Amino acid sequence: DRTMLVCATGTGKTTIFTEVLRRRADAGRGRALVLAHRLELITQAVDRIRMIGLGVHVERAEEMAPLDPASTMEAADVVVATVQTMRGRRLQRWRPDAFGTIVIDEAHRCVAASYRAVLDHFAGTKVIGVTATPDRGDGVAVGHVIDHLAYEYTLRQGIEQGYLCPLRALSI
Repeated sequence: DRTMLVCATGTGKTTIFTEVLRRRADAGRGRALVLAHRLELITQAVDRIRMIGLGVHVERAEEMAPLDPASTMEAADVVVATVQTMRGRRLQRWRPDAFGTIVIDEAHRCVAASYRAVLDHFAGTKVIGVTATPDRGDGVAVGHVIDHLAYEYTLRQGIEQGYLCPLRALSI
């Protein structure tokens, strides 16, 4: 029910999860929620989701996504939100079954209380976590929240397959 995708920075995590969202939307698996902690990640997700033809609403600061996905001019297959916004009354306004899928960008952060509150509220929802850095510096295991690793694409693989430039280190 909760799985992780680990890909090196620059190898297409956003592209991959938007394709997963498109396939789930095509299969009628319900509305999706994408959670991130920074505006840049929210903007990137919104742009990529629109590029593949899905409708998207934003739940952040003064922006409030409609609870009914078809209630506005742009029907929304996906809600993209900051985890900081999805708390308290903002979280409680959503039914626990409002989403069929949750994507957590920078999923190594999912052990934080803010993410866990969202996941607890939407307890029956499928979760996909994406990150480049699954191992946390504080030693807290992501495995307490994410059940298993579905796929890993390493920095070495990206370089060897020509998707990333080789590393060069300069000693000064």
